[in-house]
Amino acid sequence: MESELAVRFSECDPMGVVHHANYFVWFEVGRLAVARAAGIDVRGMAKERVFMPVLHCECRFRESARFDDTILVRTALLPPRAARLEFVYEVMRLPGHVPLASGRTVHAVIVPGRGMLLSLPAEMKQRIEEFLNQ
Repeated sequence: MESELAVRFSECDPMGVVHHANYFVWFEVGRLAVARAAGIDVRGMAKERVFMPVLHCECRFRESARFDDTILVRTALLPPRAARLEFVYEVMRLPGHVPLASGRTVHAVIVPGRGMLLSLPAEMKQRIEEFLNQ
């Protein structure tokens, strides 16, 4: 899944370089795009009190993004293990697909009061499998 974004002034330091924390915001943009494409209703999950907190996140920086760059966030969902979802990301500058950063996040699927689930909810699992098999 690809998401194209323009680097905003508010995401940069006084030198016009993107602050590192914003890459994780961009990862979330990609993650939500994948969820939508897979038919996962993140807002509906929250209403049903099913959440996906981050267990692990990492980002490897190669080159700086700068104010007014056009960037592409490429996001992939890996096949799930139990009730864990893992996403991988590539951030590139356009034009030319210049690599800026890569990363990954790992999420647990939990229900407050019950803790981490042992397996994905059936409907979510089915939608993810259909999405990954496209």
